[in-house]
Amino acid sequence: MCLTEWELADLDARRSSLTEEACIALDAVLANRTIDLKKVRQIEAEEETKQAALEVRKVGKRQTRDARVIKIFLVVGIPIIIFGALFRPERFLETLVSTGVQVVFLGFIYWGYLRWKRSKK
Repeated sequence: MCLTEWELADLDARRSSLTEEACIALDAVLANRTIDLKKVRQIEAEEETKQAALEVRKVGKRQTRDARVIKIFLVVGIPIIIFGALFRPERFLETLVSTGVQVVFLGFIYWGYLRWKRSKK
């Protein structure tokens, strides 16, 4: 079995849990393959930093998108309720309920769209 540089670096990081024979074998493999563990760890740290930054950007985009959707629902839904209350006060409750149902329905449609979009990635 041939281990990658990353797997060997991981083994070296867990050296204290290895037996003496395993440490000797690991040193031999590292010397034979001339693997620079410092460079491997540096590349690994850079990759982790890039991944963390990417995750932060994803979360930021998601929060911005969710805030935008909520604003759209508020901008569309609240005026409908207000106009319904002003022009037809006897049907205010009906307008309120129907608007709520529409918002929930549109939310499910948007949620389904996002799931479909994420499944394409």
